[in-house]
Amino acid sequence: MKKIIFIVLLALTLCFAFSCNESEPTPVIVGVKENVTVYADDSSDVIMNALLDGVTTEGGKQTEIVVKVFNKGTDTETSLFTAGEYDIRYTAKNKKVKAVTSSLTVKPADTTAPEFAGIKDLVVYLGDTVSYRDGVTVTDNDDENVTFTVDATKVDLTRLGAYEVTYSATDKRGNTASVTAKVSVLEPLEGGQDSSVCTKEELDALCQSILDSILKPGMTDRQKAEAIYNKVHNVKYVSTDDDPNWIVNAWMALTTNKGDCVNYAAASRALLTMAGIPNYQIERVGGTTDHYWLIVCIDEKWYHFDTCPTSKKYPFKCFLKTDSEVKEYSDSRTDKPNYYGYDKENCPYDVVD
Repeated sequence: MKKIIFIVLLALTLCFAFSCNESEPTPVIVGVKENVTVYADDSSDVIMNALLDGVTTEGGKQTEIVVKVFNKGTDTETSLFTAGEYDIRYTAKNKKVKAVTSSLTVKPADTTAPEFAGIKDLVVYLGDTVSYRDGVTVTDNDDENVTFTVDATKVDLTRLGAYEVTYSATDKRGNTASVTAKVSVLEPLEGGQDSSVCTKEELDALCQSILDSILKPGMTDRQKAEAIYNKVHNVKYVSTDDDPNWIVNAWMALTTNKGDCVNYAAASRALLTMAGIPNYQIERVGGTTDHYWLIVCIDEKWYHFDTCPTSKKYPFKCFLKTDSEVKEYSDSRTDKPNYYGYDKENCPYDVVD
């Protein structure tokens, strides 16, 4: 009798265990991508995280997933991920889980930064607006979605000057490109009175022709300014009846190669502005005679710029001179001690001291 009871209990236990196993399905691996792409300079941890991203088991009791990487078309397992193609096999510690296969692409290490196109120095006029992105594009050898940012916080469109605007882009691999362009904020030089001598368009065309002959590609602003200085400085000094129209004064200096300080300043203004170099005209105060010259902005700093020749007794090349330098020269002129005296307090731009 006891033997029968034991057999019955054993049968019931086996039936219960069998029914429990029947009610709990075998989990399956889900979330495996058809192909995973990584890079040869990724660490093993980064690669394994990419392989396991989104992969889990579904149905039944969750179980730990095991990933094995094989050389393409072989059963040779590897952990050295050089550039190339590999086979992936996903299994689980629960041996009943069916394996899932996939592939791994290891790209060569990407150290190439994005490339910009269309970035150029910009010339705008006081009060204008400017779109820094017009015509600018960025591409990358691997990242199809690379974008760029523009930092124009240094630019002040309400003040004459030469400013920097910076374009930056970083691809998904962390490679960064940064390109800086110049933004010249210039004074709009209107034509003034109508003149039968020349128009503003004719003066612009003349200035462009002159710049084409004296400037070379790749010149810095300092080099451009010096070339313009030398060109205008070679104008012969003669006293003239200056025209109320600055365009005529510049035209006469550049076409006749003659003029006085008014002509020198006007010709310099026209050429510097056409070259995209910010400039501002100032005049002598407190002297016995009038005199006009410019200050120019080079490398974000203002300097004196006077192409008019000085006397042979007191020679002085006023090219990118500081306030201290022109004051020292003025103090040396016993005949005209206030040669470069100007209203510094009311000048809107601070000249380097």
